Amino acid sequence: MSPPSVTIAIPTYKRVDYLRDLLKTVATQEYDGTLQVLVLDNACDAVVAQLVRDESEQASVDFAYLPVPAVGLHNCRHAAARSGTGDVLALIDDDVLLQPGWLQSLGDAFRDPVLQLATGPIVPHYEVEPPAWLGAFWRDEAEGLSWCGFLSLLDGGPVCHDIRPELVFGANFAVRRARVLELGGFHPDAVPWPLRRYRGDGETAFSKRLSAEGGVVRYLPGARLLHRVPAERLTPAYFQRRSFLQGISDSFSDARRGVVPGEAAGAGGHRARRPVWQAGTHKVAARLRRLLRIRGRRSHDVSGQVKEGVDRAYRDGYAYHREMLRTDATVREWVDRQDYVDCALP
Repeated sequence: MSPPSVTIAIPTYKRVDYLRDLLKTVATQEYDGTLQVLVLDNACDAVVAQLVRDESEQASVDFAYLPVPAVGLHNCRHAAARSGTGDVLALIDDDVLLQPGWLQSLGDAFRDPVLQLATGPIVPHYEVEPPAWLGAFWRDEAEGLSWCGFLSLLDGGPVCHDIRPELVFGANFAVRRARVLELGGFHPDAVPWPLRRYRGDGETAFSKRLSAEGGVVRYLPGARLLHRVPAERLTPAYFQRRSFLQGISDSFSDARRGVVPGEAAGAGGHRARRPVWQAGTHKVAARLRRLLRIRGRRSHDVSGQVKEGVDRAYRDGYAYHREMLRTDATVREWVDRQDYVDCALP
């Protein structure tokens, strides 16, 4: 069977330096099939357009620049699904660095017609030393599967295997392109802070829907990339903000499923779930815990304080969105939309 054609789609927003580094790693990928590369600019920045042209002239593959004026990551993703020509749509963030073999691994895997959605290792590329408390936010599961949702990091081990759809993070997300619009596309994501009431659950609902219809979802150890983690993401404030936004996303998901606050909620009106920071013995988490022990009991106290702040932020985010649903008809109408393809934020 001939290799599937692939469209690499890179949504970007005001991160020119990161994008430049990423494009250089894209240019070095080897593939025995047809490749298209799209840069989807949600800032519609002339500097980014020029960068794409410059890098394309130096690369062996053409980079196409597409401005996407409609705000939101979901609009970039839908533009990629419409404008792409590949059988496979490989969505990546603009702050990742592809590793050798990433593209070929995806192409080889999608020769299997049953495969619908795939991801690979998302390895942290720390720009500063991570804090000792970070280890508490890694989640460890069976068969060596570990992840940190706050930083979109994933380690599924050295063997290919099926994986839960909600662990296919948008930083490394390869899907049969035709299925994106067939299933109604993605939900709102990465909207500006002042418009956070219109945030949704991003790619998660799409991935679950695809899996529920029988689509095979797989982890590919060869589809490895690095995810840059700058200093500003390694602070309690960032983790609290991310947790607040996750509370909004979960309220959005519950509202679309008709869940009434209190039915699937704990004290305070938020969902009763195991906090994401209740981790196991992932190798990275274990190393960070060793550092924590070395730094003494005070570090343990700091870790507990960070956890409490993050959990509180989640409850606040969930409650905030529920209040918006109660008081703002525009938010209710937005949540009740059939899909979010070809639609601007209110």
